[in-house]
Amino acid sequence: MGLLSIKVVTAGPNEALIVSGFLHEPPTLIVGGRAFFIPWLQKIQKLQLNTMTLVLKTEQVYTNRGVPLSMTGIAQVNEGALRTIPLTLLYTDNITTKCNQLP
Repeated sequence: MGLLSIKVVTAGPNEALIVSGFLHEPPTLIVGGRAFFIPWLQKIQKLQLNTMTLVLKTEQVYTNRGVPLSMTGIAQVNEGALRTIPLTLLYTDNITTKCNQLP
């Protein structure tokens, strides 16, 4: 194998390829296809495009004045986002902040 060998990577119908590096500024997004890349000069990342439904519930959360609240939130998120952002922490902090702001 030479130093400048070219490789091929394929993505399934529910995957995307992100090609970055030499000749790919800004990075290129390829959904459900294939990409040629030079391993030492370029980088390939795979992103799953499957969607998940998250149901977040809070029961009997009390405001500063002692009013009990129950809330339900539904979000559809792709799996790639779940690996990069701790969504449950984000929503929990947001609900807590909103409840503390109520009179």
